Amino acid sequence: MDICGSPEPGTGRRGMTEKSKAFGELTLAYTDKLTWCWDDEDSGGKHWVSFWQPVAPEGFKVLGTVAIPAWGSANLNPGTPNEKIKDHVVAMVVKETPGVPSATGKPPLASPTDYEKVWKDSGTGTKYKGMIWRPIPPKGYVAMGCVTPKDSYDKPPLDAVVCVREDLTFGSNAKWLYSDAGAGGKEDLSVWRNVVPPSYVDNTDGRTRALIAPNTFAAHNAYNQPQWLPEMRVLCLPMPVEEPVRSPYPELTDHSQPASKTPEVPANAVWVPFTAITDTAKSTPWKLENSPFYKLERKAAWSLVRHLNNNTQIVQKVTEAVTLGVEKEQVSSFTAAVGVAFTATAGVSSGFASAEVSTTYSLELGFGTSTGLKEIESRQVTKELSAPPGTAAAVWVGSSTIQVVRADNTRVGPPVTFKGETDHYDQYPDTAPSS
Repeated sequence: MDICGSPEPGTGRRGMTEKSKAFGELTLAYTDKLTWCWDDEDSGGKHWVSFWQPVAPEGFKVLGTVAIPAWGSANLNPGTPNEKIKDHVVAMVVKETPGVPSATGKPPLASPTDYEKVWKDSGTGTKYKGMIWRPIPPKGYVAMGCVTPKDSYDKPPLDAVVCVREDLTFGSNAKWLYSDAGAGGKEDLSVWRNVVPPSYVDNTDGRTRALIAPNTFAAHNAYNQPQWLPEMRVLCLPMPVEEPVRSPYPELTDHSQPASKTPEVPANAVWVPFTAITDTAKSTPWKLENSPFYKLERKAAWSLVRHLNNNTQIVQKVTEAVTLGVEKEQVSSFTAAVGVAFTATAGVSSGFASAEVSTTYSLELGFGTSTGLKEIESRQVTKELSAPPGTAAAVWVGSSTIQVVRADNTRVGPPVTFKGETDHYDQYPDTAPSS
């Protein structure tokens, strides 16, 4: 139910089923359709704020009202013209994923059982009626954010938002958004946006989980930063992955030298919300319409280190130095372009630059650990190759290319390519000819 009224003509719901993606038990989507609920016009306070209720596409549920530090934005128009923030505001909406069994036997979503009042605008002199309510979840569930009705002191309906099973969530960090300081209200209020804790590492079994902030807020009856509030939560969900493909081992079929590198083949891929990726070439409306989720993929190949064709009567041995890992300049360019960290200590991860998504991608990209990534450390090693008389031999090392791509498979930023620890030897023919 839309507690703030219906959208204006021409801004109706947009079919988003094809623009959603299953993250385990929950399917996620975004909406940029929000309806005005309340703002602090005529309050006389030091700061600005407005509250907007997301309009969920058919079948999806809202997690909480959205608060912004202005009366409008690039896509949200206030009743009274005023300065807007430049952001195109979006909210995440959710629904249960069909066919995915519950990890606990309980459904992932449940309506609140009631609401409790957090704040009322008494004494502020605001033009509209403002009140903030905290959803009371059923046992085993949590509220993801507070709710603000449209110009009303009435309690919101129970279907205004949905609560999430607690094991599918994680405690959020709180980022200051607004306080009513100077408004003269009888009750103090500060509003805090729920953001992801940085550098989250998932230590649970199974697929790697990501922390995802759906753009909700927590409300506090004081001006100091809250250490904890019931609605300080973000989603904690397994990321969708594509079935890994193993790169075939190269083989020698004759005595001639093989290509310096085998063709790259897709090896691993993990999907993330667009808010996890920096993509300055595309606007938020474009992303919502064309790529609300981005893919971080790894392609694998084999790089030839040394080939040896032995046409003598004795065993030949050679050693070859090869540089593994990746140069810092390449990593820096990748990180700056797409907002994904790439370090030997933390692996491939989001969360250092994004308040929306925090996770590590290393395991889902086919590396052996979710944190450290020794493969990217630049270092030189020596490979030894031996060829019996009348044979050819070769040694290769595994090569990986990490790239961010949009849903239409166009690339975002530069790739990172590096040689890793894995090596492979082959000989032709398999058995040396008898002398």
